[in-house]
Amino acid sequence: MDPRNRSLHIDFTLEADNAKWVHETMAKAAEELRSSAPNGRAFYETVQVILEREKNWVRWKNDLCPAFDKEPWTQEVDGKRIGLFEATRDIRTKMRDPPEDWKYPQGNEALSEIWIMGFRDVSDLEIPFS
Repeated sequence: MDPRNRSLHIDFTLEADNAKWVHETMAKAAEELRSSAPNGRAFYETVQVILEREKNWVRWKNDLCPAFDKEPWTQEVDGKRIGLFEATRDIRTKMRDPPEDWKYPQGNEALSEIWIMGFRDVSDLEIPFS
């Protein structure tokens, strides 16, 4: 804990009975939210997400709002640093090439096989093989 932010931290601990009551009350409230109509479970999950975000925000404020910016991704190639755009140039160029021809002209192996055999319609398949 940063000593400059000591005033934001409260030295307080619940007694065992009070802590038990808090946990039971929270569980009852959660169950009540889940059972409420029409979309109780979704509402409960939304409340949980909001509370988790608030907890993270309070932690960030208590830590004196450290920066969370990250440096752009770079890679070292031949002794010099290059960015993502330059590092992926060859891959992106290859992705623009037209795909190779599909080996099954009718979509898959089975359809292509029955097409080669001369079947053109579903009714052709009803005729027994000779």
